[in-house]
Amino acid sequence: MFDTRAGSRSSFLIKEVPQIISSSEIFRVKVADLKCTVKIGWFETLADVIDLSPNGLGIQTLTSVDKGEVVALSMFTSFGEIRGKGEVCYSRTSDGLTGSYRIGIEMYPLDRLNQAKWNQLIKLMLPDTEAA
Repeated sequence: MFDTRAGSRSSFLIKEVPQIISSSEIFRVKVADLKCTVKIGWFETLADVIDLSPNGLGIQTLTSVDKGEVVALSMFTSFGEIRGKGEVCYSRTSDGLTGSYRIGIEMYPLDRLNQAKWNQLIKLMLPDTEAA
């Protein structure tokens, strides 16, 4: 289990310009150095957030999760903690990383406060298109 008290909170850094990833979604942005906790029933694990979209996220973890499983998520950001639930839409082994899994999660609707933080996080990750 991971401790989520104030002393264990971490922030993330953007090391490179985020990239918009082409997919069937509206858009996804690649992120680095952002972690989240994932709770599946009574079990909780730490995961790396790989990408974000308005409706979900991609994570990488050492724990396999079945498609259709409902998970609770918690992320600590510069905007504060974001908490929500979502459904696993895919889970597969990560390319080149033994014992690691790439998991896609479609988020359930967030409450007003968490949705505002989620929107701010995605906006922060988008490339600055006005500078062109």
